Amino acid sequence: MTLRKAGSFCENDLSYIAALSQLAQAFAEQFAGALARLLHRDDPLTIDLIVYRFISISREADTMLESDIIDRIRHIFLHPRPHVSISQATGLLGWTRRQMLDAIDAGDVELITTPLGKWCPRPEMMSKALEIWPVDVIEEALGADADRVLPQAIRTKELRVRLPRHHVDMLEYRAEQRKTTVSGVLARELDGIASAHAEELSAVLPGFAAAMAWPDATTTMVEAR
Repeated sequence: MTLRKAGSFCENDLSYIAALSQLAQAFAEQFAGALARLLHRDDPLTIDLIVYRFISISREADTMLESDIIDRIRHIFLHPRPHVSISQATGLLGWTRRQMLDAIDAGDVELITTPLGKWCPRPEMMSKALEIWPVDVIEEALGADADRVLPQAIRTKELRVRLPRHHVDMLEYRAEQRKTTVSGVLARELDGIASAHAEELSAVLPGFAAAMAWPDATTTMVEAR
């Protein structure tokens, strides 16, 4: 596959995030009330801002990864063999057998054939992992190994922006619905823009085309670094 498609997130893997977010919001409201009494402040806008910032930070922080997800991501990206069995691929992606069979039938998962049978190639596994987990989650799971596995064009970088409040509310709502982070939602939307304007952007941005082709161009991009 040439361009990465935005996919749905694995609800089973990240379902605990919603509960943690609710807990964070309740704690934030209590925290803001206590702080207001401490500072003797009656300004509701100030208190709302405190609550908003605390909840926003909590929602990003609450994506602490379970050890099972970390192990699966690390296996997908660090596995030394060029392919894995269909059964193993199913477990690593957190899918059911039916989901895997449907994906194969629809052409969403492309297998390779050897004298020993059919296998799921490593680039295909990495591509599917990018549809399930945001890049920042994958980076966190890989830890120090991320730098040698992920090309620089794929690595995340902090960007500070100011947005209208209704845009922020929208992003947070979408993140909660998809059981992911605001960063993950925004990255998915930008992937759509990148795909729609791939020809134009590839012509003016060095490395853009290779980044969009990754992980099919894994070897080329890693060597280019």
